[in-house]
Amino acid sequence: IAHECDYVPKNWFSFKAEIDPEEIYIPIDSSLHTPDGYPLTAGMQMSIDSLQMYSTFISKNIRKTDPKIINANGFLYYDKKEKTYKISNLQKLTEITLPGNYVSLNTSNCSMFNEGKIEFGADLGQVKVIAAGDAYHYLQNDSNYFDLTMIIDFFFIEKALTDIAKYIEELEKDENTQLQPLNFDRKVYQIGLQEFVGKENTDKLISNLNLYGEFKKMPEELNKAFFLGDVKMRWDAKRQSFVSEGKIGLGNIYKKQVNKYIDGKIEIHKKRSGDILNIYLEIDQNTWYFFNYQRGIMQAISSVEDFNTAIKETKSDKRKLKVPRGQTPYQFMLSTSRKMKTFLRSFEDLE
Repeated sequence: IAHECDYVPKNWFSFKAEIDPEEIYIPIDSSLHTPDGYPLTAGMQMSIDSLQMYSTFISKNIRKTDPKIINANGFLYYDKKEKTYKISNLQKLTEITLPGNYVSLNTSNCSMFNEGKIEFGADLGQVKVIAAGDAYHYLQNDSNYFDLTMIIDFFFIEKALTDIAKYIEELEKDENTQLQPLNFDRKVYQIGLQEFVGKENTDKLISNLNLYGEFKKMPEELNKAFFLGDVKMRWDAKRQSFVSEGKIGLGNIYKKQVNKYIDGKIEIHKKRSGDILNIYLEIDQNTWYFFNYQRGIMQAISSVEDFNTAIKETKSDKRKLKVPRGQTPYQFMLSTSRKMKTFLRSFEDLE
């Protein structure tokens, strides 16, 4: 591929296909490799050696086993007007709003733009984190930015979580504490829905939102612990973490719809001894919830005593998830406010 972006290696590859010289689309599939058999990828990857993020564009991973953050295949097309190479399925190359993974390399400013399902290359055992949206990598200064929708799901006391949504609902009744409504018109919100529930269902859900301001019926795919409709993140190389920035758009907690922006912090921390997930949600100055998952244990605590009591009063065998043999065990337990403060303080130290 002809370009002057030094931060993306160039590799030879071969393909067999008939090409229309008037409109060149080169097939790019997941089995693409160099003449000597080394696999080629296009997208964002995570180095398992240095725990650093890097981009490829029909080029070699640092290691074959490096986990992907987002990759695309389908067809390669060069947009002369935009001076950009684009890879996706044919439909998405024609209409960008359609579902599917998309990766592009702008040759004039050496930036990578990615869209679709985002993976964090994190092993969180029984905790599931699924994300979709846009990912930008500016190669010249190695900066990055993620604009996402996200599902976070884990075994917990459902009522304790849905009570968070009820608390927000009560708060909204006070005219002095109105929270900003979630922006349903965001392109990324609609991309996320498409990736989670499909295009046809997304059209119905968006119609619901426009008419009623909420879903008439919660789709099973979103009936999870947390559906977040708006999360901005960056890969922080110093912390070796994906870290959220700004307010978090909370869509729903299980079937309880919220659709409001709240303060908070989400961190997915890559660690050799075991990846960590931290979630801090601040509803108002006096009300917060904190979750910390690592090595099979989800710790949680809140300023709301009923939440803590619910955990304490749950028998130990009811706090454990039955998992198939060989899988990571899982249980939840009460955390400490000190753990939450240490987490928040770690960001102050960087400022």
